Amino acid sequence: MEKITIMYYNQNMKKILCFLIITLGLAYGLTCNSCSQEIKGQFWKGKGPYGEFIYCDKCYNSQNKCSICKRPAANLLYDGKNYVCSSCQSSLPKCAGCGALINGQAWKMPGDGKIFCDKCHSSGDACDVCGVPIPAGQATVLEKKRKICLTCRDSSITDPKEAERIYAEITALMEKKLNLKLKTPVPIKMVSREEMKKVAGKNIKETDRLFGLFVSEKKKGYIYFLFGTPRHITLYALAHEFTHAWQNENAVKNQSDKISEGFAEWCAYKMLVEKDDREAAKLVENREDDVYGRGFRYFKNLEEKSSIASVVQHARYYKGK
Repeated sequence: MEKITIMYYNQNMKKILCFLIITLGLAYGLTCNSCSQEIKGQFWKGKGPYGEFIYCDKCYNSQNKCSICKRPAANLLYDGKNYVCSSCQSSLPKCAGCGALINGQAWKMPGDGKIFCDKCHSSGDACDVCGVPIPAGQATVLEKKRKICLTCRDSSITDPKEAERIYAEITALMEKKLNLKLKTPVPIKMVSREEMKKVAGKNIKETDRLFGLFVSEKKKGYIYFLFGTPRHITLYALAHEFTHAWQNENAVKNQSDKISEGFAEWCAYKMLVEKDDREAAKLVENREDDVYGRGFRYFKNLEEKSSIASVVQHARYYKGK
């Protein structure tokens, strides 16, 4: 998660004596930005993100002030803690977690670009799936040390039969759209995070972010996928691992990670697009890592220059560098 600064509004209001501005021999009186009356006597002057403002002493001292830009105003939104003017409400982003306006330090998520306030980021809980900070009291506990946010919970797959239906759709689409078919059917297994770690063993790093895994054991293949992930992640993981199962049967051995993982990403992406899940497909497009991100773009560029059939043939016989 990237640490950013949204904005620091500071009017730096100064109290000064009223005077007439003389320009080209003409005299112009100053007018209060709040009551629109000509100012006589002392007034307050400031400059901020919305330009320069002038207030008479009465308006400045009698009206509530925006807690962000510090300007006095008659109509302010009070959220139980702060007064905020309409200009700041419309110009400042809201925390994707608690909904509070963000002014100052914030945290931006990679991929979807969601922004979170410092309080939500430091709350201690992060979603096991999407990684966003979870506001206090909103975490759903799936298993020991594994919590998900409300958004991911709403479409989480916890029923193995439902996962089987998704997998059946994927295998049908893989054959119809990409001409990928397994010679020997590969069963799927829904597992916990701890079970996934045991299956992965010491050969795979960062098992805390592992949502699916294809394993070939004694000439028998299995696809493991994580319990409780949202529908789009389950679909993505099953499609990605199905591709590895196909590679195990059809592709040349000892392919580079860029080729094997890049092709699996491209196939998963094609399935997400077929299911009209553009938002999830965008997450694949936005990956920037060397293996998955660059590998995906390698095959996507190849498709744009040739055809789906050519991409599959390339993935079957090319080892990579």
